[in-house]
Amino acid sequence: IYTINVTISEVIATRLEPGSAAALQYSLRLQELVLGVFAVSVATVILPTMSQQAHRKDMAALKDTLRFSIGLLGFVTIPATIGLLLLGEPLVRLLFQFGQFGAESTRMTSFALYFHAAGIFFIAMQRNVVQVFYSMKDLKTPTIVAGVVMVAHVLLCLALAVPLRLGGVALAGSIAAAFNVLALYWLLRRRIGRLDTRRLLRSLGRTAAASAAMAAVIAIPRVAGVFDTASRAATIGWMVVVIGAAGAVYLVASRALGSEELGEFVRLVGARL
Repeated sequence: IYTINVTISEVIATRLEPGSAAALQYSLRLQELVLGVFAVSVATVILPTMSQQAHRKDMAALKDTLRFSIGLLGFVTIPATIGLLLLGEPLVRLLFQFGQFGAESTRMTSFALYFHAAGIFFIAMQRNVVQVFYSMKDLKTPTIVAGVVMVAHVLLCLALAVPLRLGGVALAGSIAAAFNVLALYWLLRRRIGRLDTRRLLRSLGRTAAASAAMAAVIAIPRVAGVFDTASRAATIGWMVVVIGAAGAVYLVASRALGSEELGEFVRLVGARL
């Protein structure tokens, strides 16, 4: 169904201004980079744990695993989303602007990326919530929900492509992902009881606060226009400096706010290295 949604988006994009379908694909690659590096890994790792907990009918442990894994995904995807929103245009220019991929192609891809980035957390959360249903050997419910959301996605693409053009097609995917995960979360709550949503929201609130501090660090050079006329080599240098400084501020702010996901994040990164 995910593949069908992507295909439908591309078909609708071909009816917009020339280059829209290609720009949508380039933007989607950056969205999937964030999801593939971390979100898929977390969703894959937690499935055996959840399956064991579901087999033992230890719903309290299952809920705690879900809550913490969503918080951990938020710890990565929320700052990544802000980073893509603030650095999207220079990042696209740095990665893709060669040959016939000119300034207009960069503008179109960056515009789509703003709306694709908005859905990163919801897509990541959706993959985790689906794993709970899989751990309980229920493949039907997520498929039915995805099928209903697919219809909503088509309608959103058609409606939003009128005022926002390419951005509307990308935004439709993000809204559909939010609908999907909220529906699954609601159904899961009805099936296994309260999911400690308040604690999850507090965790996501700490992540959002630390991300706001990080955003201030990125916004300063963006407002100053350091990327606007920089050469490719200078852009790479500025990217390294800005992302490094923003990441350091984010980690320090997370520690100061008492983020419980920070320790697990450091452990996972250390294990990868």
